[in-house]
Amino acid sequence: PYTQTLIAQPSVDISETTSDVCVAAYIPNVTMNDVSLSVTDNSVTISATAWTGSQNVLFNRTIALPTSIHAES
Repeated sequence: PYTQTLIAQPSVDISETTSDVCVAAYIPNVTMNDVSLSVTDNSVTISATAWTGSQNVLFNRTIALPTSIHAES
């Protein structure tokens, strides 16, 4: 069978408090266990793969953070 691969960016919301930066992403047809996060001092990369019928959807997005963070936290 033919499988089509699509590439998409998840939609995200970023909020900031005095001590935290929160990033929320909407990635349809993906469970939390299938999401990969990579964090640096100034960005977050979100990656995931979703299968919908004969389509393989690759989600990938790097978000610049509004302030520098400690990536190990």
